[in-house]
Amino acid sequence: MLTYIYEHYAEAVTLEDIAGAANISRSEAGRCFQTYMNCSPVDALIRHRLQTARRLLNETTLTLQEISYDCGFHSVNYFSRQFKKLYGYAPSKNRTLGK
Repeated sequence: MLTYIYEHYAEAVTLEDIAGAANISRSEAGRCFQTYMNCSPVDALIRHRLQTARRLLNETTLTLQEISYDCGFHSVNYFSRQFKKLYGYAPSKNRTLGK
């Protein structure tokens, strides 16, 4: 399931897609993620997207909008809120901190 997330994070991924990658039910996928990763499958997807975005912020000159779309977020505002929730600061500040 993690491999599926890592390979398809930029696409519109659903819990059904993640569970289907392991040929198990959505509820079983939820239990597996909760047991081994202490989060839901969707939370794991969002976390991977944000880690990828953070790397792109440090290594490229892409705009926030380009990075958010490249990482599977279809709203820059949602991306920014999720980034700040995970890292404690706005994504625009990441470039300043990385230098």
